[in-house]
Amino acid sequence: MDGREQTKQLWIHEKLIRIDPIKKSLSYEVTENNVSIKTRTLMAILSTSVYPTSEESKQGCKIQWSLVANPIKGWRQDDSYLESSLQFMVKKIDDALQYISAT
Repeated sequence: MDGREQTKQLWIHEKLIRIDPIKKSLSYEVTENNVSIKTRTLMAILSTSVYPTSEESKQGCKIQWSLVANPIKGWRQDDSYLESSLQFMVKKIDDALQYISAT
């Protein structure tokens, strides 16, 4: 070892369980993970929804991400894993928007 601390790579696999084109939302269920989310019982539903920024304007939108889960042993509500996951999703969406506007 070179003396540097190795960090454990955290991951969550999800299964798309619902698409609602009217409400512009997607819902996922956690199927496998290494972050202590139980997968044998209904434990976590993740949803992503898109809303207009205002009723008058047709430009811009707001994206809401939600997680409904049983308590996860050892996690706090302000856990950095959730925050970093959200920031990763924001970057991917921003990158996609940049690509679309450049083409």
